[in-house]
Amino acid sequence: MSTQLPTDMDRFLAPLERRGSRFYGIVIVTAILAVVGIAAWLIEVTGGHVTNLGNWGTSAGVPWGLDIGAFGWWTGIAIGALLLAAAIRVLRIDSYLGFARVGEFLAPLAFLASFLHILYDLGRPGRVVNTVLYPQLQSPLFWDIVLVGGLVVLSVVFLVVTVREDVSRLVAEGNLDDNGLHGWLAGTPAQRERSAASRWIAGIILAFVPVVGGGLVPWAWSQLGVNMNWFGAVQGPEFLLMSLTSGFAMVLLAAGVLRVVYGWSSVFSDRRLAVLGGVTAGVGFFYLVAALFAIQSGSFAASMAPSNVASAMTAGPLSTMMLLAIAAIAIPAVVLAVQIASDTYNRTATLLSSVVLLVGILGMETVLVVGGLTYPEMLYPVSEYVPSLAEWAHVIGTVSLVVLGFVVLSKLLPLVPVGTVEQAGE
Repeated sequence: MSTQLPTDMDRFLAPLERRGSRFYGIVIVTAILAVVGIAAWLIEVTGGHVTNLGNWGTSAGVPWGLDIGAFGWWTGIAIGALLLAAAIRVLRIDSYLGFARVGEFLAPLAFLASFLHILYDLGRPGRVVNTVLYPQLQSPLFWDIVLVGGLVVLSVVFLVVTVREDVSRLVAEGNLDDNGLHGWLAGTPAQRERSAASRWIAGIILAFVPVVGGGLVPWAWSQLGVNMNWFGAVQGPEFLLMSLTSGFAMVLLAAGVLRVVYGWSSVFSDRRLAVLGGVTAGVGFFYLVAALFAIQSGSFAASMAPSNVASAMTAGPLSTMMLLAIAAIAIPAVVLAVQIASDTYNRTATLLSSVVLLVGILGMETVLVVGGLTYPEMLYPVSEYVPSLAEWAHVIGTVSLVVLGFVVLSKLLPLVPVGTVEQAGE
């Protein structure tokens, strides 16, 4: 294959051929960590709940914690990555197609991770089945399962139709073999004609994801007046802004890592990384404002909610974690904004800012979930909550699972769209 390919194509198809020690090392480490996360859940299923939550027994306490925070975090990452990819393709911003492909790879993996956290929180698999077989329309978890299930299908279809166009062309030009997965994706000539149309239609459909992702679950939650931090019409915009911030930050992080690993400076150039960082910073600031509005609403609005929930968030025992989360979102957002404003780019600062920003959003989502569940109006006694080792194992496991899935996908499907290769001109 390589003898007939231009130099550019060789470089960008290299991940499909290389399976060196670094690849196998990443696979082994991430697979072990993913298994540890699943093993922690199996121990809970077979040996009893070992988290610090009160939702499995009679001890009561905070019923939702890090798992639900991580569920919202992963769902937000998936929605944000999906929207970014769809927007780039619908608006035909070809110079950013490399970022679109990263988003297309990330979205289904992140949705899978979010679903696992629902499973971890519910515990026994039968609870998930019962949630579907005997739906409680007022249950946020029921709508979570419906939403995540539908978006998983959309994200997989979107990935297939967009990758199919590249694979069809690469097979037709002899750059990929016409067998196995690549032969199936390439399809017949008639199917290749429909591929571009399918990609366009998928992009238009995905443009409606903001309505679903920013409205359905927040709409169900926002009417539960006793659930402080989830009450009020600001929930929809807040969740959508969280999704955009976390999804953009994860794509930015992945693109920066790919730039370092493969040296693809023409695809993920300094300028493009800085622009995406600036956009991430902008939506991150709006997310902080929306989150603070949600906390503020608890001081006066919900009929059964005590104002001391909002006080606990701003000056009580939860304030330290919330302030740390605000700092972890605001500081990297400032760094990214300064880079685009000054037309400068620092690779290390961008990667660190993306990581800190993602950690800050996970912390903010968790403290928002926990904050409204620590007071007796929720039918539970006043309680404190600290994530257990099992819950941290769940999060580390899903992060490892997404990294593992991304690395494996990069060995099966083109990681850089053909159009981007042609534009690179290196």
